[in-house]
Amino acid sequence: MSGPGESARCLNIYTDDKNNKPLAEKTVEGLIGIIKGNGLKPGDRLPNEFDLAKMLNVGRSTLREAVKSLVSRNILVTQRGAGTFVSSLNGIPTDPLGLTFIERSDDEIALAFNEVRQVLEPEIAGLAALNATNKQKEEIMRQCELVEGLIKRRAPYYSEDMEFHRLLAQASGNVVMMQLVPILHHAIGKNIDRTNNELAGETVIWHKNIAVAVQRSDAVGARNAMFIHIELNRRMIYEKIVAGKNAAAR
Repeated sequence: MSGPGESARCLNIYTDDKNNKPLAEKTVEGLIGIIKGNGLKPGDRLPNEFDLAKMLNVGRSTLREAVKSLVSRNILVTQRGAGTFVSSLNGIPTDPLGLTFIERSDDEIALAFNEVRQVLEPEIAGLAALNATNKQKEEIMRQCELVEGLIKRRAPYYSEDMEFHRLLAQASGNVVMMQLVPILHHAIGKNIDRTNNELAGETVIWHKNIAVAVQRSDAVGARNAMFIHIELNRRMIYEKIVAGKNAAAR
């Protein structure tokens, strides 16, 4: 990062005398400006409290209030004795859709997630096939092979499965899709749980089909493979719901 004085001049936060926002809110905006203006990424550490207060021309109590606000929004994380860091959650709430209070079974929520994924993720895969760089294509294929290896060893693969889909979203070049995918991928864990891991073999097959289509810049093939991948999960969960209702009706 550049020095404190230079960063403060670049941000130029408090030059608008007509801005009647509370000081804490202005400080929040200033901190976000520091993150964005200096290209800080998840895991990067912000300057210490003294330097930040000086850069933003605020007291340390105001700064702490602003930091606490950004921590609650999953933009920053604080580590005692280490400092303040940019959060890996990129400001995404832990339950952005309020699913905690939806009175539906886990199967019904998983089914709904898959229906939404069928609308969005085939297009993400298609865009990835069109826009991925050679480096991104290699990363997607490596991640595909990593998931395959974990499945064959019957090891947990949930987080690496999510990473495969995240890499596709990143390769799509669509910044909104990149933010939506972590929310949608709450469904991946539910799929694995609700299908009792019965579709792990199909995951290997369709991940490979998606990765190969992306490597070949085959947008139609990538879309179709992703649709089938999600449809297999959707269908199994739907059949479980129907079977459960039939059993309850007997």
